Amino acid sequence: IVYVGDINEDGIINNLDVEDLLNDYKDGNNVDRINDINNDGVFDLLDVTSLYRIVSNSSWDIINSSHDNLNNELSGQDSVYVGDEIELKYSMKDFNLDSLVGIEGIINYDNSLLELTSVDINSNYGSMYDNGRFIYLFDDYNGDGPLITFRFKALKAGDASVSIDNINASVGCELAKLDSNNVNVSINITEKNEEDDNDDSSDVVDNNNNEVLPTKTDNITASNNNSSVVKPMNNYVTYSHIRDGVTFIHLSSINSIDMLRIKGYTIDFNKDILEYNIDVDSNVDSLNLDIILSSNLASYEVIGNEKFKTGKNVVKIIVTAEDGSKKTYIINVNKKAGVKEKNDDDKTSNSSKIVIAILLLLIIIGLIYIIFNGDEEENKKSSKK
Repeated sequence: IVYVGDINEDGIINNLDVEDLLNDYKDGNNVDRINDINNDGVFDLLDVTSLYRIVSNSSWDIINSSHDNLNNELSGQDSVYVGDEIELKYSMKDFNLDSLVGIEGIINYDNSLLELTSVDINSNYGSMYDNGRFIYLFDDYNGDGPLITFRFKALKAGDASVSIDNINASVGCELAKLDSNNVNVSINITEKNEEDDNDDSSDVVDNNNNEVLPTKTDNITASNNNSSVVKPMNNYVTYSHIRDGVTFIHLSSINSIDMLRIKGYTIDFNKDILEYNIDVDSNVDSLNLDIILSSNLASYEVIGNEKFKTGKNVVKIIVTAEDGSKKTYIINVNKKAGVKEKNDDDKTSNSSKIVIAILLLLIIIGLIYIIFNGDEEENKKSSKK
């Protein structure tokens, strides 16, 4: 019997299988009966997104047809200075009936002129790999803001080109209809003159005209929009203000865990649920945790994950956002008693049983004595008569 989709062969089809299937696809594994989710004889992105849909919906009865003709584009600054950070946004539009579940592609650029510093995406699974290839899974993107935000640093003067090639996007069980599988932008990078170094670091106002005391990061983005307020649609920056080549960024407040796995144990993890309970054997002293945060600007600390004692132990995962706000996830670990402790309990129980047995025996002997003593007195009286 082959369980289609049970990639780790534990008899259960869940998010762990989605992650393992994604890793197998990234590694270029061949098609087989387990990973060919849609039974088309090919192991590709559709198998990964189909399994993700199945696990998300808890049902194999899903039909995801592609209806919309989507337009995708890569946009950003076309002129920057050496040392500036460049923000390029890849997005899709013209959604009507469809919503995307997964995307893959390869980003290409001249690494002598540009350095890729970060990639932002609201993704549940996936990553950017060493060769520029990326694969991401997410929940129903429908054109609300950029799909992926790439940030580069301009290294030296020249004409740079950035392209995303071999793009495939999936609505679940079918590929999305794209106007093109390749997008690109050109960027002119020039040396900065002394006059360009003068900037105005006055306070910034948000869209509600409230005064904001911004955090300044030098030369992140170049722009001539001296009074604009830009709101990137991603997890990490609430809003940013660009002025004369300097961006003022409001720090991220995201302090949640996107994925939590415990090796050897299964928990139904939800980033909005903060407390979990598991039972471990007597020989377990700590948990093997696999943690992925919702924001790459956050950090975490694990407390109490060592030297478990018998009974209840509390493991805390404290996530700290970029702005310093914290959220604590709690794992209550119940450690079972060891063999020695059980034997001690058994000895105590056996001792109690022996004491009770002796007491019962003494009571029985006392009753027998009383009965026989009463019979002897009766016999003496009869003899006298």
